[in-house]
Amino acid sequence: MWILISIVFFIPILSAPPASPESYGMVEDGWEEHIRQSILKIADLEFEDGLTMLDEYIKVYPGNPGGYFYYAVGVQEKIQKLGDFSELKRFYKYAGKCQRLANKRLVKNPKDSVARLFLGATDGYIGLLEARRRNILRASKNAVEAKSRLERVLSERPDIPDTYFGLGMIYYFSSRKAQEEGGIISWVIKRFITHGKDMRREGIEMLDHAMESDAFSKDYAKSALMWIYLYEHDYERAKTMAIEIADEFDRDTLARWVLGRVALVQGRCGEAKQWFKKIVELNITLGAPDTLYLEVPVAIIKAEVCARTRDKQFRAAYALNEETLEWLNDDPKVTLEYQDEKNLIKFWKDESEWTKKKLEFLIKRNSRQP
Repeated sequence: MWILISIVFFIPILSAPPASPESYGMVEDGWEEHIRQSILKIADLEFEDGLTMLDEYIKVYPGNPGGYFYYAVGVQEKIQKLGDFSELKRFYKYAGKCQRLANKRLVKNPKDSVARLFLGATDGYIGLLEARRRNILRASKNAVEAKSRLERVLSERPDIPDTYFGLGMIYYFSSRKAQEEGGIISWVIKRFITHGKDMRREGIEMLDHAMESDAFSKDYAKSALMWIYLYEHDYERAKTMAIEIADEFDRDTLARWVLGRVALVQGRCGEAKQWFKKIVELNITLGAPDTLYLEVPVAIIKAEVCARTRDKQFRAAYALNEETLEWLNDDPKVTLEYQDEKNLIKFWKDESEWTKKKLEFLIKRNSRQP
């Protein structure tokens, strides 16, 4: 069935001449490069510079919901990457303005697919933030609304690649959440979003399409796929994408976290430690609070445990591993990898418990040697 759907949707794209956000109405004529540059600044954690550029667009076109949408997305990125929930009011201000203007356009023209896309995508971003705040039921409600609107846009205008990003995120992460949560949340997702199916593969395919297109969301799609491949334990793909992102964005902490995580999983202790320390350096440069990424110091310790064990400094490694376990057993909160927080904590805890037993054995064996 998915193959048939893909054929229906992709034939118009392949047979049509190359399009751009201007040609399908996502941005006013002459402003595409301006919007792209603002998005790049936000992606590289230059949030206020990027938002200032978007404000310039809003001032010229105050009646276009797009400017408010891109601004809300920029604020959402700041919240997600810096954990700065004091920005929620600003996010909802611009998200609400976008939705009001988009609804007005739909009243005038019910076939306005771009207005519907702005509405659906805004629902999606609200859902992401509410999921981050652990308001899972509200996030699921927003995901249902986003899915309905975006699927209609896809059926009407399959040439708009940003739609694939939104639906790809919903399909993949809703499927994961349904498997992890259980109870009423799982029921809502399976009943209204995935219809009982595992849609992770469809989500990945849609995100891949958005990444390879000229979508405004192409960099966000690449970042999403980087995380997804990490979650799916496809470490080489995760690493490849993280390297590309880190090379393009000097201040990006998320890609460097993924590179450190992959290096640590693959036993490259020194490399992992360097990536994690780079995040600390970037946070200092950004003026971020010490409490922003509490998992990073723990990751550095885990890399040090790995290195000390390799160097046969078993007692030192044991002491450091105990620090890791103390943090893991004290209701830890994960910021960088919040989408997979439960699995990361469980993985680290199991690994640290196994490391403890291994080091106890090695210490005991060494003590018996003359």
